[in-house]
Amino acid sequence: MIANICKRSTRIFSRAYASGPPAGFKGNNELVTDNKSEQLLQMLYPQQVPQPPTNRTSPSIGHREDVQKSVDAVFPGEEVHETITRAFNVLQRSEQDARLKDLENRDSRMREALSRLEDNHFDLWEKAVARPPKISAAKVGKKRAQTMRIPGLFPRDLRAPTETPRNVVWNHNWKAPNK
Repeated sequence: MIANICKRSTRIFSRAYASGPPAGFKGNNELVTDNKSEQLLQMLYPQQVPQPPTNRTSPSIGHREDVQKSVDAVFPGEEVHETITRAFNVLQRSEQDARLKDLENRDSRMREALSRLEDNHFDLWEKAVARPPKISAAKVGKKRAQTMRIPGLFPRDLRAPTETPRNVVWNHNWKAPNK
């Protein structure tokens, strides 16, 4: 089929200055095919492709009449599906409620610990609840503001230990910012 189409089709050359037809084409622009390429085309694109019967869903897998019975045995119906969906939603809601309850417990314990700290060690409580001073890029410069360390907070340039190394293992050109 494809071979016949290729034989009948003509090739139009957009370049008029070409010296002649390309290899594989005759002077009248028809495709020249030899025996091997003809056999290859017939193997790849057979003329008569067998069509599957209408009751088959796939040309390679035979149709089974009992498929619907098997599906019905596994999936009894919409009511069961809705029941499972509702049960899953109830499970999700209960897990969310448990998470919220846990967060509320943690919050109440943290507030209780802060109130005890305020009663017993007021100076530590002040350090614990103090907000870090805002660093203005206009006052100290943008680069300096990015590299300044806020007292009492974990340094930005330190990195948590991991099993894999970072992309840049060591910056040889790093210099401490001028104060």
